[in-house]
Amino acid sequence: QNMTKCIDLSNDKTNGYLTQPIGRVLHSYQVDIQDSTTAEEEGKATFVLTMAHGSDPNVAAYHYFIQPLARWFIETADDIDISDEDGGFWTVLYLFREHAMPENKSNNNLGADAASSPSVAQKYYALAGYTTLFHFHSPFRKPTPGIIVRVCQALILPPYQRAGHGSKMLHAVHRYADTYVEEYESSIPIVEINVEDPAPGFVALRDYVDYQRFVSLVSDPDEKKKNYDGSD
Repeated sequence: QNMTKCIDLSNDKTNGYLTQPIGRVLHSYQVDIQDSTTAEEEGKATFVLTMAHGSDPNVAAYHYFIQPLARWFIETADDIDISDEDGGFWTVLYLFREHAMPENKSNNNLGADAASSPSVAQKYYALAGYTTLFHFHSPFRKPTPGIIVRVCQALILPPYQRAGHGSKMLHAVHRYADTYVEEYESSIPIVEINVEDPAPGFVALRDYVDYQRFVSLVSDPDEKKKNYDGSD
């Protein structure tokens, strides 16, 4: 779908929210939030994880627009061209918060007729974070050749930090790798996930997720194909 149909920052009726998530929806989940007045139901907010391919011009345009945010929170952040396939290719794991707004409220400039019509919930999506993944082939890797995925930038925006989103995103990266051949019809498997210059906080997160995966795989070898977040 054309990017202008998903986001229009020149029109303040939806405050620049997306009308649909960018990329392929992988998983949605709810978390408790403190400000229940802004939640859809009983103090819970809905979040959506998606995977987008950098070769898609709409994805590349969207990422070009939002990636300057990383400079405020990642010390070594640089802009990247996710459409560049020199030496490999890029995907981006996005995290969006889902908002529900009455349709007549979002179209309050259409006059009294629209204002008096019944409210219909319209879903909008706000960026909460993203992780950039660079894929490259390693034909001589031992014992198994294949694709190596490198986590390059991982960002959760401040309003959503310390709510468990980082671990859910990293679990989603692992599940993406585990099911890559089946779900993405690839003849070459993903054989390794590594991290580019991880900060101490990310090292702790990676160790925590690795421990969760170890416990899950010991108890159920098929667990890696079931859950995105290590939950039962």
